[in-house]
Amino acid sequence: MKRNSLFIFWQGVSNLLNRNSMNGTVRGILVKEEQIGAYATNLFRYGIAVLFLFLAFGTAKSPSDLFLNFLTLSLFLAFTILHTVLLIRKSKYLNIVFDYFTVIFDYSLIFGTPVIYSLRVSPDNFAHVLKNPILFLLMLPIALTALQFRIRLVLFSILLFVVFWFGLVSAGLYLGIPLTQDWKDYVLGPGVILSDLILRPLPFIILGLILTFITYRAVSMIRRIGDLESRRASLARFFSPDVVEQLSSAEAGFESGVRQKVSILFSDIREFTQLSEDLDPSVLAQFLTDYRNRMTNAIFEFGGTLDKFIGDAIMATFGTPKPSEIQGQDASNAIKAGQKMFLVLEEINSERKKRGLLPVEIGIGIHVGEVFCGTIGTEGRMEYTVIGDAVNTASRIESLCKLFKERFLISDAVLKEVGSGLLVKKLPLTKVKGKSLPLQVYSLSGPKPVSRKN
Repeated sequence: MKRNSLFIFWQGVSNLLNRNSMNGTVRGILVKEEQIGAYATNLFRYGIAVLFLFLAFGTAKSPSDLFLNFLTLSLFLAFTILHTVLLIRKSKYLNIVFDYFTVIFDYSLIFGTPVIYSLRVSPDNFAHVLKNPILFLLMLPIALTALQFRIRLVLFSILLFVVFWFGLVSAGLYLGIPLTQDWKDYVLGPGVILSDLILRPLPFIILGLILTFITYRAVSMIRRIGDLESRRASLARFFSPDVVEQLSSAEAGFESGVRQKVSILFSDIREFTQLSEDLDPSVLAQFLTDYRNRMTNAIFEFGGTLDKFIGDAIMATFGTPKPSEIQGQDASNAIKAGQKMFLVLEEINSERKKRGLLPVEIGIGIHVGEVFCGTIGTEGRMEYTVIGDAVNTASRIESLCKLFKERFLISDAVLKEVGSGLLVKKLPLTKVKGKSLPLQVYSLSGPKPVSRKN
């Protein structure tokens, strides 16, 4: 049972760190953080080099000691400069090979320095190597790898430290270091306590694991925040800000899809093909962008959901993702949104008139019916939409605006949903494509739209 739990935990960690399972936003943030960490690590290495420079003078007792100190410093500095060059050139080998080789180099330098000194000072007692205070610098490679936001690199550093350390202890035992149980002899004399040598790596390992956990928490937080922001950005394409906030904070998603009754609004610009032929492509793009933004805001103002743009047409739904608990509220909001769209159109045409441009006319059709609501598409391109016969019917109603020379049509189902209070004109029953029975539609005029949804 414990093995299964550990496996599940590790699988969860692996999934969290798997870059392929992250969205582009999160991957971009992590790459940026890794770059910042790499630059910070490089800067810290120059600071460590300055520290070593002072130690080179302070610990040297002879010209040969000074030469050895400067040789060690030169190797460290040369490797740091090479790291700087690779960072500037954004070398692809930096993360693949060089960073791991850097950890090996740093440990080799830290472990090798006391070995060389001991062979010169006390060649007959290898215990001097194991008690050398320079070994406290072994925490530096672990700490520097943690700066780079790469958990695997930190774990590699911990593993390499353990290998180097016990390799050093094994060499000492092979060479016959004097063992003792007396702490005074251990601290002041030549002997060493074997149990202390075995347990000595624990503080370094614990430090490494703490830094690993901190990095894991940071990556996890970045991923959660990135996923949330990506989700918000995706939802903002379809829903009003209030609905986005509600859906972003909700525990349950709506990806699986449901069947429910919604109100569907279609709008279309009249004679758009002729209008677009006379416009420069850049001017046309600017007009469509402005038009869509304004109309979308009108839809969002009354709690509508933008389903999609189809050229110059707009499809919106009301009652998605959650229908109103008040009977007829969604249909009423759809009508109010349509009325607001006509007010927005008046503003657009007023601006066009000042520029000497022809006015733009639109038609709007609204229908109520049961549809499938949910997120569909491939993993790389998902979209929230509604599917069903009611969608086709709403589109047909909007197209009837041309036939009846009306601007705003609603179906019989919408009128039944909203009830009294609408000024409508009943139009003749009309047969439309895809429907066996003729449609009953109404031309809508008034009442004046309100500023916000009820």
